[in-house]
Amino acid sequence: MSLVGTITDITSWLTLLAHFLVGLFLISLLRKTWRNNTFAFIRRYALWASFLISFFGILLSLYYSEIVGYVLCIFCWFQRIFLYPQALLFAVALWRKDKTVFYYTLPLTVIGGLIGIYHVFLTLVPAAETCAATGVSCAANYFVSFGYISIPVMSLTAFVLLFVFALIGRQKV
Repeated sequence: MSLVGTITDITSWLTLLAHFLVGLFLISLLRKTWRNNTFAFIRRYALWASFLISFFGILLSLYYSEIVGYVLCIFCWFQRIFLYPQALLFAVALWRKDKTVFYYTLPLTVIGGLIGIYHVFLTLVPAAETCAATGVSCAANYFVSFGYISIPVMSLTAFVLLFVFALIGRQKV
């Protein structure tokens, strides 16, 4: 297997794991004791998790575009615009132990996530719209793992996790 295939497999499995964790998080909302434990755990590691998600999101997107050679569509560019600054913000927040960073990253996360939702919609319903004016159709997928995980789904998953961490991580204990 090639390096590209290996990295794609690893990131696809991590995305699948993230979907499972989001599902567990949603289930934990139904039971107060689970919710309290889950929220406490998220609050404790929200800064680190958010930094790692945004940092590895940058590395992965640069790997696919600059090393593998996947051409970006316009929505990929916009999602990068809203993801890339977050890694720097979280790095500074970790250094200062400042959880108020979530107030600044939340708008970036919401806008990036909304773009991600639309981008995933375009890949699921390609007849909805194509933006081939940039040279690449936004409905194109370079790969699909597990029948649904593509680069737009990975990006949306990152924004969903960042959203959950921002909502819960900014709360005081």
